Amino acid sequence: MTAILRAEADLLWFGGIGTYVRASFESDAQVGDRANDAIRIAAGELRVKAVGEGANLGMTQRGRIEAARRGVRLNTDAIDNSAGVNTSDVEVNIKIALSTPVAEGVLSAPDRAALLGEMTDEVGHLVLRNNYLQTLALSLAQRSGTSDTAFQQRLMQMLEARGELDRGVEYLPTDSEVQERRARGEGLTRPELAVLLAYAKLSLYSELLASDVPD
Repeated sequence: MTAILRAEADLLWFGGIGTYVRASFESDAQVGDRANDAIRIAAGELRVKAVGEGANLGMTQRGRIEAARRGVRLNTDAIDNSAGVNTSDVEVNIKIALSTPVAEGVLSAPDRAALLGEMTDEVGHLVLRNNYLQTLALSLAQRSGTSDTAFQQRLMQMLEARGELDRGVEYLPTDSEVQERRARGEGLTRPELAVLLAYAKLSLYSELLASDVPD
């Protein structure tokens, strides 16, 4: 397994349980996955061009960030395996919408089942579209490099001021670290942008609920 993790390849894909890559400055004890301590490698030992995390926590977040800064292309597990969660979200919303006509006798149980079956392909397309747009947002943010760093810094500051974000917990750079990176021509890494995107979505969700939009 260790040889596979260190192999030179285009893609390393995680599809099972376990955390197999950590940051070089992290200890195995910090990872919290004793079952794989013997085979785990440091991010600096990766020799792949890209990493895909179909499983949860195939890498530690600090491991992802280190790998990204070394040129490995990767997102986070939340991005790479989000289609399953997104499918469940759409399914639940559809079932909620259908609950009223079923309760009122307008839609029978067999007709409901048939309707859900007819929606399968459309749901699949919606989920794929959502996930495509999500990764596109990350790609555009990453492509902008340091030109958007000031905006991203202000976003982190705003979320912190609201008590919605703890940069230390999420391993996001401090203001001084952002300035240092900018001076070196470096922006936020893709794994960091993925976390920031998630918090931006959560903040927008809260803003929408507090507005008159739901009404």
